[in-house]
Amino acid sequence: MLGVLFALCAAVGFGATAFFARLSVQHMRPTSGVIVSLVVGVICTGGLVVAMEGAESLALEWTQIALLFLTGLASFVGGRLLNFVAVSKIGVARSSPVVGANPLVAVALAILLLGETPSLTVAMGAISIIIGVVVVLSK
Repeated sequence: MLGVLFALCAAVGFGATAFFARLSVQHMRPTSGVIVSLVVGVICTGGLVVAMEGAESLALEWTQIALLFLTGLASFVGGRLLNFVAVSKIGVARSSPVVGANPLVAVALAILLLGETPSLTVAMGAISIIIGVVVVLSK
């Protein structure tokens, strides 16, 4: 149940991000907005992580560092930067549902690279996401 609560809080955070990104990119370039948001994020998140976990949060193996490096590339370069650009071009209402289709990528990668088997509910969810994106983009 705690995981669901955290997921809902994450959804609120991502939704607020799109809203504030739209406000910011009305007055600056998306790339500038990404830089500011990343600096603030690193300072706040880094402080919280070290406060919660102490020095143990900095003890990582090379494989963990490599995977986190790839996570950073995908999330911050592939995600945040392109999200800010999309918000500036088509607005929050149209870009957020498309960005929200990210579970399709996660499911596809999990099936292809991790050997996970999709269930009927996962397939139905994926189809629902595709239909939703088509509806949003058709306006």
